[in-house]
Amino acid sequence: MGPRTTAVDPLALPIAAARLDAAADLLLAALRTHLADVRSGAELVAGVARWESSVREAAAALRIAADHYLESEAHGAAALR
Repeated sequence: MGPRTTAVDPLALPIAAARLDAAADLLLAALRTHLADVRSGAELVAGVARWESSVREAAAALRIAADHYLESEAHGAAALR
């Protein structure tokens, strides 16, 4: 079995990040509207808040990765000139 390669489309990463942001927005809306008055579900509310934060972090990481891939491609193209 030969070496494995992975192809990444850096232009798709911001799209994926935007979708994660949309999911985080839904979680935040749920926290503010549906879960704000839940007194007996403090653990549930905290869990949803952690999910929202984690999703936002994943979106930010995708954006950073996209920037790095684009920079690497630009450097590679410049080196070939």
